[in-house]
Amino acid sequence: MPIHTFVTGGIRSGKSRYALSLANTLQEPRMFLATAVPFDKELKDRIAIHKHERESLGWETCEEPLHLECVCKSFSSGTVLLECVGMWLNNLMYDFEKNTKTCTELIALERAMVWIKMMDASPVSYVIISSEVGSGGVSPNPLARLFADCLGRINQTIASLAKHVVWCVSGIPVFIKK
Repeated sequence: MPIHTFVTGGIRSGKSRYALSLANTLQEPRMFLATAVPFDKELKDRIAIHKHERESLGWETCEEPLHLECVCKSFSSGTVLLECVGMWLNNLMYDFEKNTKTCTELIALERAMVWIKMMDASPVSYVIISSEVGSGGVSPNPLARLFADCLGRINQTIASLAKHVVWCVSGIPVFIKK
C-alpha cells in the first residue's frame, strides 16, 4: 500500500493526536517512527510520556533522526506512523551545519525523495506527520527561509503521493484529499 495519509497543521494543532487515532485503526503491527532528538530535559520528559502512552496501545517505537531510508527498508507489513518530517529536516540541516557542510534545498529534497519513494512503494501503510509552513510570513533569517522552502516542497511531494491529506486546525481535522 502506498502512503496512506499525510497529516499537516501548525504547532499544537492536534495533528499528532489525530494521526495516532487514525493509525490505531490501521493494520498491525504498528511502529512509531520518531525523528526527534531529545536535546533537553523537557523534551526528554515529553518523549517519555508519549512513548509510554503509545506502548500502552501496543505500539513499538523506532527512533531515527536522520536516516529514514535505512529503517524504512526493515518494515514489511503493518502501519508506520512517522513523526515528523519537519523535525527530520531540522536534524538534517543541523547535521550538515555541525559537519561544516552546507545543506541546500537540492540536497534536502534529494535526501527526502529517497525515503519518500521507498515509502510510496512499500506494502506498509504510512501515516506521515509534518508541520505546515505555508501559512506564515517570509522570515528575514536565511536559514529559516531555507527550512520553510525545503519543508514546503517536501510536504507538497508527500501530499501528492498520499491517498489522504488532512490539515488539522485547533484540534479539528479538515480533509483536503480523501
